[in-house]
Amino acid sequence: PEDLWYSNDEKGMYEQLSNCVVPFINALPVSEAQLLTTIEIDGMSQKEYAQKHNMNYSTLKSRVHKSREKLFSLFNDCCALSIDEKGNLVSFEAKSSGCSSC
Repeated sequence: PEDLWYSNDEKGMYEQLSNCVVPFINALPVSEAQLLTTIEIDGMSQKEYAQKHNMNYSTLKSRVHKSREKLFSLFNDCCALSIDEKGNLVSFEAKSSGCSSC
């Protein structure tokens, strides 16, 4: 267990940030918040969402991508995120104590 010290820190970091996900999603415009909640929180596949809402799958993928970028921007406004070359979160720090979403 002593050799795995990093996994405990990583888990704690993701647990801390997970508390911010829903408030940040809810800060997005309603249509984007509903989209990301259904796909990211509720776990519906993008293909299933597109079929259920009579959308072109490629259009939906584009909307999801843009909504994720906006969500990342909200995180980035409140937190300094350190990301490695593979896109994995390494660390984060709040930019100010006044971040109201989390």
